[in-house]
Amino acid sequence: MRAQTERLRLEYRDSVARAKELVGSSTAAALRTRPEDGSWCAAECLDHLNLTAEDFIRRIREAVGQTAVRPPRREEKLSLPGRFYVRNYEPPPRRRFTAAATLVPAAAGPRIDVLLGRFEQIRTQLIHLVEETDSIDRMRIRLPYADSDWTRLTLFDTFCLLAAHDRRHLWQAEQAARV
Repeated sequence: MRAQTERLRLEYRDSVARAKELVGSSTAAALRTRPEDGSWCAAECLDHLNLTAEDFIRRIREAVGQTAVRPPRREEKLSLPGRFYVRNYEPPPRRRFTAAATLVPAAAGPRIDVLLGRFEQIRTQLIHLVEETDSIDRMRIRLPYADSDWTRLTLFDTFCLLAAHDRRHLWQAEQAARV
């Protein structure tokens, strides 16, 4: 197994641990209370992370299924657009991005235990995808970034972006739950 695969596995596991810690240390009311600045509440952040990861998992499976499999390169590294997005998704946010309408969480949303269960299940799916693609060239497979037709990220970029996206919105959720 490549070092990058192990690093991504650890990052996704860390996201699950942070989400569990957030839910375990906060009241249901705190998780559903929006900060004064109109940001999402912690529960909405978790719901958004679930919606986004599910969308990317579907697109990753499609891209891997449609691409000729090649052996991995020696070293995986972020592409130029990948570096831009990952750097800008790291917390604390330096730049705002508008979520696609399909990825905006519902105001009421599911119960907290359902959100957390889905969060953990989806991260397990991501870990399996990272492991399944360990033996192929993740730098050659490209898929569109969110709703953009012109920005295409490598599969490796996408896995790193999802981990940074988790960190960003978990940070946001932690800030919101403190209010």
